[in-house]
Amino acid sequence: TFEVKNSVFTGADADCGQQGGGRAVVFIEDSYIDMDNLDVKQNSYGILLKSSSGSLTNSVVDVKCNAIDTNSLKTTGNIQHTLEVKDNTITTAEGAGLTAYDGAKVYAEGNTISGATEGSGVGIRSSNVELHRNTIGPIGGWNGLWIYGTSDVVAENNTIQEDRKSTRLNSSHQIISY
Repeated sequence: TFEVKNSVFTGADADCGQQGGGRAVVFIEDSYIDMDNLDVKQNSYGILLKSSSGSLTNSVVDVKCNAIDTNSLKTTGNIQHTLEVKDNTITTAEGAGLTAYDGAKVYAEGNTISGATEGSGVGIRSSNVELHRNTIGPIGGWNGLWIYGTSDVVAENNTIQEDRKSTRLNSSHQIISY
């Protein structure tokens, strides 16, 4: 397990989107990582985890575009590892606070997610996600929670407030009770 603790990450404030030139200030691939007490700021994108798992706890991510992007998960033999996102303050100017795409496995609890003037608070596509005791909002762009693809989602005891559009569910296998 690779550990990153008590650190500050800053970068460049490029535009969002494929043509915007922005990059994640922390990029993790094919790894198991534990991150605690990080301050990720002044960058277009925050943290990108590709085929990776571990934990992000007690941190502040305040960026322009997507804050925490997950794509797939880390496997060891037959074990599919989970990314735990707990007790963080996640703020974006434009993008999503948390994404779980293409087979990601995420457990998020006790986070505060806000901003997203051009996106949703949490975006889930074809992944397994559990959301517990999170506060999502205000969200200036779209939905507090946007689920699409074939996703397995459990969302219990969350507060979704001040999202411009109602939470959107375009998926199968969901248990939602905010």
